[in-house]
Parts: sequence; C-alpha cells; structure tokens
Amino acid sequence: MAQDAEGLALAAEFPAVTEADWLAKVDATLKGAPIEKLVSKTYDGIPLKPLYTQADWDQQADQNGVPGAAPFTRGGAWRDPLGPPWHIRARISKVDPKGANKDALTDLVNGATALELLVDADAGGNEARGIAVQDVADLEAVLNDVMLDLAPVSFKAGPHAVAVATALLAVWEGRDVPADQAVASFNIDPIGTLASDGALPGSLRNVFEQLAVMIGYLDGKWDNARLIGVDAALHHSAGASEAQELAAALATAVAYLRALDDLGVDVAKAAKHLTFTFALDADVFLGITKLRAARRLWARVLEAADIAPLPMVIEAETASRMMTAYDPWVNMLRTTAAGFAGAIGGADSIAIRGYDEAQGADGEIGRRNARNIQIVLAEESHLGRVHDPAGGAGLFESLTDDLCESAWTLFQSIEARGGIVELIKSGDWAAELTRTAEARAVNVARRKEQLTGLSEFPNIFDEVAAVDEVVRPAQKSGAVSFDTPPEGVAAAIEKLQQGALLKDLTAALNTDAAETAPVLVPRPVGAAFESLRKRSDAIKADTGTRPQVFLANLGPVSKHTARASFAKNFFEAGGVEAISTDGFDDMAALGNAFKSSGASLAVICGADDQYASMGADAATALKVAGAVQIYLAGKGGDNEAALTGAGVTDYIFMGANLLDILSAAYDRLMEAK
Repeated sequence: MAQDAEGLALAAEFPAVTEADWLAKVDATLKGAPIEKLVSKTYDGIPLKPLYTQADWDQQADQNGVPGAAPFTRGGAWRDPLGPPWHIRARISKVDPKGANKDALTDLVNGATALELLVDADAGGNEARGIAVQDVADLEAVLNDVMLDLAPVSFKAGPHAVAVATALLAVWEGRDVPADQAVASFNIDPIGTLASDGALPGSLRNVFEQLAVMIGYLDGKWDNARLIGVDAALHHSAGASEAQELAAALATAVAYLRALDDLGVDVAKAAKHLTFTFALDADVFLGITKLRAARRLWARVLEAADIAPLPMVIEAETASRMMTAYDPWVNMLRTTAAGFAGAIGGADSIAIRGYDEAQGADGEIGRRNARNIQIVLAEESHLGRVHDPAGGAGLFESLTDDLCESAWTLFQSIEARGGIVELIKSGDWAAELTRTAEARAVNVARRKEQLTGLSEFPNIFDEVAAVDEVVRPAQKSGAVSFDTPPEGVAAAIEKLQQGALLKDLTAALNTDAAETAPVLVPRPVGAAFESLRKRSDAIKADTGTRPQVFLANLGPVSKHTARASFAKNFFEAGGVEAISTDGFDDMAALGNAFKSSGASLAVICGADDQYASMGADAATALKVAGAVQIYLAGKGGDNEAALTGAGVTDYIFMGANLLDILSAAYDRLMEAK
C-alpha cells in the first residue's frame, strides 16, 4: 500500500485492490469477451493496453537517468522550477514586414518569449509563404524594437534559409549585439525543403558547403546561434506515424553530420548546430512519449558517433494536419491538448497555431488565444514545476521503450536503403507515408478516429469565413548585385548591408543545377470531410438550401430517438442537413410528410423489431413519394433482403464508411438533378 513521507498508509480506509480484482470487473463488463478487445494499436503497430502497472516497466533495466543527463529521456536540462519552463514561441507570418513587426511586438508584450519568423525572400512569387523579407532593411523592419537579447528568434525560410541567416548576422553586426546575447535557430534544412517543396535552387552539395563555411564563421564569434534545422513536422503533416517522424528526424540529422564530416567539419561541433522540430497533435499520450523517445534516440545516435552526450534541442509545434476550417473553435481544444503534451514531454519551446489558421486567417483573437493557452499551462497550471512528470508511470515508460524500438528499427532500415535523401528523391519515402495516411483516412472515414466538430457533433450551419486577399509588396531592385559568388560569409554580409537582395544571394550561392524530388504532400486529417462540406456550401450558394435528408422516424420517441440522433450526426458530418420528424405509424402520412419536406434523401430510423414489422412498408412509401436514396439506420439483419427489395439502398451504422456513403449520395443527387 502506498505510504507518505512519514510512513503512514494512504487510503487505509479502502480495501487493497489487485490487478486480478480489476480483471474480474473487466470480465463481468465485457460479458466474457476477451480483454484484447480493449487493446488498440498505434499506426506503428504498438499495442496500447487499457491498464499499465509497474510490471509493464522494467525498472531494473531503466536507463533514463535524471533530467539534464544522458540519455536525456527525462529532460534536456535541469531547470529552475520557478523560472520559465519553456519558451512560448510566437509564429509570425504576416506578409508586410511592418505588420509582422506589429504582431511580434504585441506577442512579446503579452507573454511570448521567442519568435518564429516564417520568411519568404522572393516577393515576386505567386503565393505568399510568409513575411516578404527581400533585403536586410525588411528584416530590420520586422525586428524593429525587438530586444534580440531577450527574445530568441528562429526562422522557417525554405530555399532562402542561408540568405536569411546571413541577413540576421548583418542585423546583429549592425546593432553590435554582444555575442552571448545573439541567440537564434536559423533552421537551414535543405533536405526538408527538398521534401516539402520538391526542389532546391541548387544542389544539396551547394547547401552543405555553405553550412560548412558558416559554421567556421560562427565558431568563437556567435556561439549561441544554431544553423541547422531538422523539420520532422513536415513528415507528420504528410501522414507520418510517430515512429516514422522520429526515424525521419534521426536519418536527416545523420545525413547532415555525415555530409559535414565529409567537408572537414568536426561532427561534434556540427551536432551542436542542430535544432529539431516535432509536431504534436491532440493525442496527449503519444505526444509526450514522442518527445521523451526523441531525446533518448538522439543520445544513442551521438553515442554511436562517439560524440559526447548532448541534449536534443526541440522546437515543438502544434500539428497542422489536425486543424479544421469548419467549427474552428474546436481547434482550441486540440492545440491545448498538444501544448500540454509538449510541456509534459519537455519541449524547449512550443509554438501553438491560431485556431483560425486552417481558414487561412491570422487574426488577433487567434494569436491572443495561442499565447494564452501556453501562459495558462505555464503560469496557472504550473506544468514546468516538475521535471518529467510522466516519468515512472507504466504507460509512459513502457510506451517510450516501444516507440524507441520501433523508430530505431525504421531508422536502421532507412540507412540500409541508402539514407533519407535517397528515399525522398526516389519517392519511396512519400509512398511509405502515403500508406500510413491512407490507413488513418480509413479510420477517420469510419469514425474510429473522431474529429469533434467535423465527423462528430458537426455544426451544419457553420461556414468557413472569408479571408481578405493577401496583398504582396512590390518586388525590389537590389542596390548592388552578386556578379560572382561571395567569398565567405563576411563578403556576403557586406553586400547585404549595401542593399543586395536575399534572393540574389541565394542564386549566387547555388551554382549547381537545381535538385528535385517528389513532394511530400500535406494531408490534413479532416480534408475529406471538409471536401463534402464544401460541396454542401456550393449547393447552398447555387440553390439557397443545403442538401437535406428526411428522418423517417418510426413509432414513439423511445423507439427511434437513438438511431435518429445517430443518423442526424452521420449525415450532417457530410454537410447534409437532417430534417427531424415525430414518429410515424401511418405509412401514408410518412409518404406525405416526405413529399412536403422537399428533401431528396430519406433515412428510416427505428428499433430492430420495427424494421421487421414496418421497415419494408416505410421504404415502399418513401420510394413511391419520390425518394432518390433511401437509407436505414442500423443493419438489416434477417430482414435485409426484404428491406432492400422494398427500396432501401444503403445501411448506415457504427463503423460504416461515412465518406464513401455520402460521396455517393452527392453523386446521386447530381444525377437526379
């Protein structure tokens, strides 16, 4: 029995409960069904049990150590529990540099402690990818009044990452920022850019050489700047499982160490320049476990490379694939869960997306909410007061072990097949992620994986708000140009300070032919449901009403309400408005009510005994009344042949593929029209 610090038995008034007692209760509840019915599996095939005990975690073999010590499973550093537990990172993406600066200052004044700048150095592009930073003056405008010694900056700049990093060095030198106060993560990630964009302006070799030169320039001068980013979140966005995301991160990091080693850079020095970005979704348990496993796995890689123990620097972000454009307020719940996982899992910084981001918005309320979620987690929930609060729990320790094993096995497979770059360029990696994404899509379609506000409890009247068109600034002409590639970082900085454009620096540095690869396409989990909702919106815009389904309820409320509620949720998840009715015993009245409703679809809702006694008559009445498609809520069972013969065209039930059924319904409606 558990005891407190003074040796007193806790909960002494309650009888001791054993696992056998629990199993007996489970057996009674399941009525003899095997307990394996309660075991689910992750997309990596890792079993998730309904109960974990100390027996699930081999404490004698525990190698997790303590916070701040290798293998860093329990945390990368020992932090003051009364100090800031993690950096609250604000994502800044407004196209106009002055507007971006306004957002940055507002976020910093109101609780953010770090900035993430999404930068687009090519203002002449067709699509806005972030802040239009064309030259050093634009970057100065973005960082105007930002105290760089207090607010670390990180970047996402895609193919122009090296040029943007050089621009920040020019800003630091122009402001005479002390070396110990110049803190930044440049996140130069050409492998990630190749995967997400499908192309680089030059070759990977070009960027590796640029990284080697920059590491030499920063050494002993700007030691708090980290050059290299490993963006595992882009794999998550494309459908990756937890093990796939971790394995891709390890393989990418190893590719950078190997390439820099070939160029004569000390690998231990190169390892200190790595920053890892992981995505966190609403699965709190797996989110916590993923960050714990990531640190342990990275420690193992460094050990294998004979590099002294070094904690993994993790910039976590809430996952883009879980965000929905419809009923976006639910995104607040998703991002809160993800932020909680990041805090408990020990992320060094966390960026939370605005609830309206999936609508293409970047509104003040969304930004405020994104900040306040973290402030509440840190300052009111005090999640940073305890190091590794998940440590010692059977679930997290066992799951961390399992996830490490799964990810390490996949990492070794990637290496054996030529490395992550080879798999990305061949398209094999995209195919692997696609298979995982498609397995998830089936579960979403069958609502085994539920999306509140979209596949469950949808608001049929919700519409995606219109977003103002982004106005891009005019493309600048550089005051000076790069006639030849600059000889070193100092020469590039000097040119940028004279007014050269960042995109011209990118072009000058990349002397090889462009490198290409199949794109890792983002796969939002709710995309298929939102596609149906858009079809509904289009029909409403064209006709004034949404497609409708008539609930043909049989008998009293006590008989039909359960299946009527199920049917309403089922159809409205796809944008088909349900017309509720009282129960019918008279089939002629049922047919007349359907005609009067104006609906083209009908679903019969009742109990099994009613389906046997009047289900076929109801289907016949609806068919005579002109129903284009007749559904039955539930399975036909022994009566299926009679029901189908009377006009029932499909059956809806728990586990049915909602997306297939409703896609076919839309197609049938268009045919009838």
